[in-house]
Amino acid sequence: MFKQLAQRIFCRSRGHLTRFEQFYLSKFVTPRDPADTSEFVKAILQEDPVKIARRLVRAGLLEKASKLASLNAATRQADLKQALRAAGLKVSGKKEELVQRLIENRPELAAELSQQDFLVLSKIGTEAVASFLRDEQAHQDALSAEWLRCYSKRDLNGVLAASRKYHKWKIQPPIGFNPGAIDLPDQDMLDMLECIVKVRPSILGNISQDNLNYLRRCAAWNWASAAGCGSSKQFALPADFECRLAAETAVRMVDFAAKHRRDLRKFQHIGIHEVRITTVGLNAGCCSYCQSFEGKMFSLEAVPELPHANCTNSTGCRCWMTPIVPGLTS
Repeated sequence: MFKQLAQRIFCRSRGHLTRFEQFYLSKFVTPRDPADTSEFVKAILQEDPVKIARRLVRAGLLEKASKLASLNAATRQADLKQALRAAGLKVSGKKEELVQRLIENRPELAAELSQQDFLVLSKIGTEAVASFLRDEQAHQDALSAEWLRCYSKRDLNGVLAASRKYHKWKIQPPIGFNPGAIDLPDQDMLDMLECIVKVRPSILGNISQDNLNYLRRCAAWNWASAAGCGSSKQFALPADFECRLAAETAVRMVDFAAKHRRDLRKFQHIGIHEVRITTVGLNAGCCSYCQSFEGKMFSLEAVPELPHANCTNSTGCRCWMTPIVPGLTS
């Protein structure tokens, strides 16, 4: 918070917009009511978005949207048809046509449907946003390339450092805004990455090494995304990709297998000797093979491979193991 506030004060003293204000400005590519700003964006700005919007208007970066654009942004097509029908006007046509028809024939009704002032980028604002997005993309590409260079060399410490650097750079709300987010301690992340680059889940079937490496890279990137990177979907699917599971499902199975391996190590380290297999149940899509393991207990040495190699669910195995803590009833 203090870092963001310091950056904002420093930039403003030079008459420039902060990254956070430029990010907010980019939201006005289409007409927007500043008062109707998501909690996510408010948390990033840490300031009243309406006040920021007023400053952007004074700077000539935002301007009042046209009546047509405002009404189009403020209403649903169903509401427009209802208003036109009540006015005895035609209700056929695209949404833009409905908006134009209402404004031309019943401007008072149009005003009732869109009472707020919508703002949109001015010409200068459009140029500023285009420049901002180019700079952001260039920086993101550079950080991604650094991550990929480290990963290709199996420099997991470098991968971790690149992930953390990405996380610090990425525009996001303060810590605590999303309590469900994953932010592993460094050693846990390293352990997870090490497991990912080594696992070969049997559920994938007879898969080539190149395709397996592709899946591993996607899984590693997705774990890095928990620290702020993007989705592995940015990686193009190899032209010769062959697997008994769809690529997205296969990536999850690599992820799952690595987590299973990591958890086994962790359980062994803290003195857990037995685990219980739990399934999502038949009603939730669990296959009959996986269901046969429901509630079964295994020693750490005898626990079956997860995900199950013989799982027949097209979306992959979703069984997991829970530790049996000594001295506690199950």
